[in-house]
Amino acid sequence: MNPKVILEFHYPDDEDALLFALKGQAMYKALASIKMVMSAPSTKAEMVSQVKTVLNEIFEELGE
Repeated sequence: MNPKVILEFHYPDDEDALLFALKGQAMYKALASIKMVMSAPSTKAEMVSQVKTVLNEIFEELGE
């Protein structure tokens, strides 16, 4: 028997949590990418530019 996970949300109160759960994989990818950008030696301006690029790529993948 495979284990199950059941998530329960109270809409609209939990809308943010629900959206995060639905897009969790993409959000995790974005956060991991941002962490990598922040740990690389670069200027603040370069970091901001790279973070914007990461977020734009994720939003394109999500169709937003």
